[in-house]
Amino acid sequence: IKTTLLLNANEYESVNERVVSSLRDAHVRVGGRISNNKRNTYTELPPLPERINVVRATRDMASESFDPDIVFVKGGDSQTMIGFVGNYPNTQFVDLDQPVPCVDSGGRPDRSGACSGGVSALPGTCAVVTSEVEGPASLAGVVAASASSNDRLGIISGMSDCEQCNRIIQGYVQGARSVEPGIAIELAYLADDNEEQAFSDPDSARTFAQAFIDVYQPDVLLPVAADASIGMVEAACESGVSVIGAGIDVSTEHPELETCVLASITKDIETAVRDSMFDYTSNS
Repeated sequence: IKTTLLLNANEYESVNERVVSSLRDAHVRVGGRISNNKRNTYTELPPLPERINVVRATRDMASESFDPDIVFVKGGDSQTMIGFVGNYPNTQFVDLDQPVPCVDSGGRPDRSGACSGGVSALPGTCAVVTSEVEGPASLAGVVAASASSNDRLGIISGMSDCEQCNRIIQGYVQGARSVEPGIAIELAYLADDNEEQAFSDPDSARTFAQAFIDVYQPDVLLPVAADASIGMVEAACESGVSVIGAGIDVSTEHPELETCVLASITKDIETAVRDSMFDYTSNS
């Protein structure tokens, strides 16, 4: 089996490491080899800094004479990918942690936004693994609102158009307001359209969070900005503000900060990767 993995460098580094490890393991378990022999190999591209470059690399990899059997993508764009996967009928694409793309009943990208096709209309060569983050985020919101002594929560996200960030925020807010309907929740973003600043610059995020805390005075902070989040966690801990982690288990990844971490919203990405690989080989 010929397996390819493409990663976005703006994702959590520790999550990317878990994806690499679990996919390598799954590739070997289904009979693949980690070698330079392109007839039977695992190929891993270096992490790319921008989402659009991940999408382009996905398309380019599928169009090579290498002709991979299965391509895993972490940090791409499922809506863009759906526009070209049909051109490569011999390659299975698995987009991790992405929303189901909007398609019509024929499985084509639906620019009207009606999305009448749904999951069942997706081409057979396209699989999208969507994490249900709203439920865990809602529970985290309950924890945050219950722990708050001044009824003021803060949320700092990377960018306003981060779909999964917004799902986490929505679930978190609903959970918090189920406990305290009138609780004050302030939301801010690290950047408008600069992905590196939004998700990969912990130093800038730390400065931003310090100013945010000074202005809004939350006693619980939810950072949702991939690797930039750790800077905000550090700022919150230094200011005596409690933290809800998102994307990684902050207490495990950064035990020196665990005393100010109330809980973390995490995903079992390893199981998603392994199950996707096993499903592919069992149906091939």
